[in-house]
Amino acid sequence: FQTALGVNCQRSGSCGIPLSVGVGPGTYPEQVSLPSYVRLIGSGADKTTLDGGGGGKSVVRIANALHVEVSGLTITGSGLSASPVAGVEITDFSHYITVTRTVLRNNSSGVRLAGATGLLLNNTIVGNVSDGIGSTANSTWFNVRDNIIAANGANGLQTNDGSQLFTDYNLVFGNLVDYSGVAAGPHDILGKDPRFMNPAANDYRLQRPSPAVDAG
Repeated sequence: FQTALGVNCQRSGSCGIPLSVGVGPGTYPEQVSLPSYVRLIGSGADKTTLDGGGGGKSVVRIANALHVEVSGLTITGSGLSASPVAGVEITDFSHYITVTRTVLRNNSSGVRLAGATGLLLNNTIVGNVSDGIGSTANSTWFNVRDNIIAANGANGLQTNDGSQLFTDYNLVFGNLVDYSGVAAGPHDILGKDPRFMNPAANDYRLQRPSPAVDAG
């Protein structure tokens, strides 16, 4: 997978022009680093899974990159490490990064942000060992909108070292601490169970009625 991505980037001019990489249904034991101008698009979070296998590394890493999008995936299995790791790690002056329509579950942290800007939109960030979304460095500015952030083992959303998360229209529920260093958005939904279909079986579709349906 990573090798194929690199070959395609070379063919497109080191990914200097936008390149869409589609990932078919299945579970892929992968740890992926994404360069600039790449859109990594799964077949849907209920169909395509990237599994880091608990190896103590971030499953998807974006570093010093521009205009990257991750969508339509389940990302799991970063494992634990002495250094911070996550389902998706975005670092080192990466800008215009979007993660959308993705389930991030059973990682060390769901998303780790350090010196990056972008958008987290319409994701389910659930059941991670540490933070759902953890951010650091005063050059980190991320919009966080229309996500479900639930049942994470530390903070739902966490900022430090001057980083900023601009949060609104998220459902935040059942984390050890829902917000740390960041205030709830004016339209965030607090204290309401999102009513997943069957989280024990990793089915994070929403039942009806769910407070998250048509809420954004």
